[in-house]
Amino acid sequence: MTARDPAGDRREPEATADAVMAARLRDVHRMLAEIDIDPDARIRLHLRFMAICASLKIPGASADRCARRLDRLVGDAASENRRRVGRDQ
Repeated sequence: MTARDPAGDRREPEATADAVMAARLRDVHRMLAEIDIDPDARIRLHLRFMAICASLKIPGASADRCARRLDRLVGDAASENRRRVGRDQ
């Protein structure tokens, strides 16, 4: 369900942006749950993820900054995964 303005059919940009961010957070959460890495690295990544989620709740939070933080988190998770795969070979 999308938010609509009182005048008609237009979607509110904020509601759409919120839905996109929610989908990204869900996808990153699933990725972190499935990744096979060192337990200590997993904990660090999850703590960073939780900090990103918490920062979104602060009034005036920058969605762009949170998106950049999510991008870095995903990149770091991929690096940890490559590191683990390299050790296993």
